[in-house]
Amino acid sequence: VNIVTHVDAYDSEKVQGLVWCSSGASISLVDVGRGVTFARFNVHERAGTSRAEDSLRRSMQSVGEQAAVQIAARLETYLKTK
Repeated sequence: VNIVTHVDAYDSEKVQGLVWCSSGASISLVDVGRGVTFARFNVHERAGTSRAEDSLRRSMQSVGEQAAVQIAARLETYLKTK
C-alpha cells in the first residue's frame, strides 16, 4: 500500500469564525510479487472547527476511515479475481 497525503487550510466566507482544513490521500495498491498496481484511488474530507488542530484531526481521521474501507474492498475484489 502506497499512500501520499496532503493537507490544506483555507478560509470560508460562508461560515465565519471556523478554521477549515482539507485533507486527502492518494492511494495505490501494489502486488509486489507480480509487479503490478491493481488499484488507485483518492479520498478527501474537510472539517471546520474553532481550533486548527481539531479541524486537522477530524479531516485526517475521516480520510483514514474512508481509505480503510476502500483498501479492504479493493483488496478483497483483487484476491477473488486473481
